[in-house]
Amino acid sequence: MTAMWLRMTLMWTAMMVPMMLPSLVPRLRARPLPAAIVAALCYFAVWTAFGAAIYPPTMWFPIARYAGIAFAGAGILQLTPWKIRQLARCRADGCGTGSQPVRGSEAAALRAADGLRTRPTSAWRDGLRMGLDCALCCTGYTLVLLVTGMMNWTAMILVTAAITAERLLPRPVLLARAFGIALIAAAAFVTGSPPRM
Repeated sequence: MTAMWLRMTLMWTAMMVPMMLPSLVPRLRARPLPAAIVAALCYFAVWTAFGAAIYPPTMWFPIARYAGIAFAGAGILQLTPWKIRQLARCRADGCGTGSQPVRGSEAAALRAADGLRTRPTSAWRDGLRMGLDCALCCTGYTLVLLVTGMMNWTAMILVTAAITAERLLPRPVLLARAFGIALIAAAAFVTGSPPRM
């Protein structure tokens, strides 16, 4: 059982790296290369810990049977104020491209992130914070990946595109809500079994 858990955790990490890189790279551009590497390693360490924590229950509980509920739950989560707050935090971490202005607390967080980028010794803390913010923001998408299977390439590509769009494109709230509605609609087609993509 321990070997299975370790294998699933490693597979989870291997899946997360290509999925999250498109939205992570813009965060790392302003850092010196050593600081960028440290921040990236800490960022993915958070994702690895996240996978290690969520996979043990799925080894005993047949979560794929409840794909419809998972899709609907993920979609509803996308529509909540909590999701929007997490998305704002993630974009304020420096993930956004600057294509739209930020104000208030989001601007203050962005300035703080800029300060951290200039201090390589703080890169590990910056990476951990980015990883935690990102993992929370992606809770709904993670649920979708759990029920579709880690090696479902279609699901991975669609989730990667959705995450990257939310982080880098203008009007992130509108995008998050549109993806939420799409997930709720998709729930009707996957009820009772995991989707075969």
